Amino acid sequence: GVKPEELKISFANRVLTVLGRRSDPAAKLAYQQMEIRYGEFRSDVLIPWPVKEGEIEASYEDGFLVILLPKRKKTHKVSVFAADWEVL
Repeated sequence: GVKPEELKISFANRVLTVLGRRSDPAAKLAYQQMEIRYGEFRSDVLIPWPVKEGEIEASYEDGFLVILLPKRKKTHKVSVFAADWEVL
């Protein structure tokens, strides 16, 4: 029920944010039961691994939003200072 132009996806500091608005096609004065709410929504997801930010892809088809976050390989750590310590 969300139009692609009503979605905004961003990624910064390992947080994926999806903003959007779901319009009610036939607004009513009262609802008996509503499983999916209408109006604005926001979802923030913390991604615990490094991501290749330039390769993020998103597609929206038939009501499904698919976001691909390619995992970046772990960085190689190099020791900057090493000293020989003698244990007494």
